[in-house]
Amino acid sequence: MLFLLFFIANCMSVYRSGPSVEYKLLARLSQGDWVLVTDTAGDKWVKIEVTIVGDHDLSTIEGYVYKNYLSF
Repeated sequence: MLFLLFFIANCMSVYRSGPSVEYKLLARLSQGDWVLVTDTAGDKWVKIEVTIVGDHDLSTIEGYVYKNYLSF
């Protein structure tokens, strides 16, 4: 299995629970945020993992982002 690390290229992109705008919004990602791409979802979306830093812990959540928002 291949994992790729990308960063968000656009000023703000939407992180969703599924590979479409019909799915629930999970978070907004800002330009420069790093995400781990774990899979593709069709030709326009990718599945990603994002690590959230809390006050006393780290948590990782999965979701989808439109792949044109990503850059190497």
